[in-house]
Amino acid sequence: IESELEAAALRIRREETLRALKRALSDCEKQRAQSEVATQSAEAEPNYSHFGNLLKAVLHLNPEAEKRAGKSIYRITDYHTGEEVFLPADHKMNSASEQMKRYFHQAKRQARKLSEAKGRFERAAARINRLQAALAKLEDPELSWETLEAIASREAGLAPLVQTMAPGGKKSARSGWGGRVFLSREGLSIWVGRDRDENLELTFKHA
Repeated sequence: IESELEAAALRIRREETLRALKRALSDCEKQRAQSEVATQSAEAEPNYSHFGNLLKAVLHLNPEAEKRAGKSIYRITDYHTGEEVFLPADHKMNSASEQMKRYFHQAKRQARKLSEAKGRFERAAARINRLQAALAKLEDPELSWETLEAIASREAGLAPLVQTMAPGGKKSARSGWGGRVFLSREGLSIWVGRDRDENLELTFKHA
């Protein structure tokens, strides 16, 4: 009886942990996908740092923004290539110097967005690897309570099944019950007998 109860309790805890791991894995996969989209979006933005450097190189010429196809632009020469380039201009900027500072500000924002998106992607990918490894461990037919509880609390985020103790390290007595008492995640008491006699007492006297 004792071994059957132990096996049933482990099975229930394993199934609960499995569900929690699968939910966490699904969430992480969504986070990784969102981070990948955010990374691609940041990488697709214009090279604002390059724009700032190009405009900085001609500030001494006092360039002025002009209209082209209904948009404000700076028409300048790229000294590295000798080609004429058109830089998008913000009509709210009063000078090329202000526009240059705006480019560099946008470049910093772009770099920060890219760094944060890549960081989220890497953390999600690492978490996915840990969750997949934990799921593989749950398939072990020889899975122990210690390993299961480590996975449940560390990876699945479940509250541990903690045996209640009275002050001084002694088990708390409830209505004369001297067996094991655990707390579920919801805070409910779970009574478990340590041997045949305690299980009989629990079934016919306390249950």
